[in-house]
Amino acid sequence: MEGDGPVWGSEVPMGVALAGLDPVAVDAVSAYMMGFNPMDIGYIYYCHKFGLGEANIENIRVVGEDIEALKRKFKPHRTISRQLNWRIPQELLSRLNLDP
Repeated sequence: MEGDGPVWGSEVPMGVALAGLDPVAVDAVSAYMMGFNPMDIGYIYYCHKFGLGEANIENIRVVGEDIEALKRKFKPHRTISRQLNWRIPQELLSRLNLDP
């Protein structure tokens, strides 16, 4: 879905299925194909940062269709500007011993 999903968004038929052994990589590829930077999505960023999976598109091996050919720009949620305020300041991460 795009826009105000998952309840009020608009369905976007992509005609593609994604699967992989690294769920962070699968979500990163999904976000990328939707026109978003995976590192701008909080849980993907922190999962990557803490070594739970790969989110750098350059490091993800994709087989099958060319993701560049499938990529399209999804309309973000209307609250996207507030949603992008998720980063924990580096100094706080360091004090919490959460900095890998």
